[in-house]
Amino acid sequence: MTRSLFLAVLKRAADSWRAGDAAAAADCFAEDVEYLDPYRYRFTRRADLLPFFEPPTGGQHVVWHSILWDDEAQTGVVEYTYEGDHRYHGAAIVRLDADGRIALWREWQHQDDELDWDSRLRGPRESGVITAIDHVQLSMPAGGEDAARTFYADALGLDKIRKPRELAWRGGAWFASGTVAVHLGVDVDFRPATRAHPAFVVDLSSLRVRLSDAGITLEEDDSGLPVARCYVRDPFGNRIELVDMADAGFSLS
Repeated sequence: MTRSLFLAVLKRAADSWRAGDAAAAADCFAEDVEYLDPYRYRFTRRADLLPFFEPPTGGQHVVWHSILWDDEAQTGVVEYTYEGDHRYHGAAIVRLDADGRIALWREWQHQDDELDWDSRLRGPRESGVITAIDHVQLSMPAGGEDAARTFYADALGLDKIRKPRELAWRGGAWFASGTVAVHLGVDVDFRPATRAHPAFVVDLSSLRVRLSDAGITLEEDDSGLPVARCYVRDPFGNRIELVDMADAGFSLS
């Protein structure tokens, strides 16, 4: 395989996606392809790509940016922008088989409906005084620590964090996962937040199953927005929004 063949198969795939021809796009990939985003999905058969490649309403297209090819490794790397229901900027490691089809496509991508590729490459915009959220604080009644752990740790999958010694006497509970931190503080005049709420980005399809198995009721979104999300109530009645990772950042545009 050569760089020219690599470029040819990329062009054929892009032309097929732009034309809305899922079968032609899938034909650019090997019968036993490994096509995956390590965080979200994996396909191991060409036939499984057909529904994945079906064009959304309004069509879809891909633009290739930087393209690298290593003759010795028979592997390429490509940066791209995909636009369909959403815009994604990403990069993929690509390996071809002996027939010139793509045998491996391993991609990492970021949904970015706000900025095009060139704008995103220019880097972060000037930020204001507030640059991030450190944590979300919710109220709970006294003595609810065990119930909080059951919901936030066991059901939602957050890690239980030891409160600082200086604050432990107040009761409550802290939870965190990655860059998300939730603090539950005891309020002697507790009233649940039935309208105000935090919104967590999750793998919604798998979390739905997990919450259902735990006997937790899901409240479906009836707003009409084309966003995969729902709501739950913690043991104290506080409202929690769950947004699927594919729609993360929908309110930033």
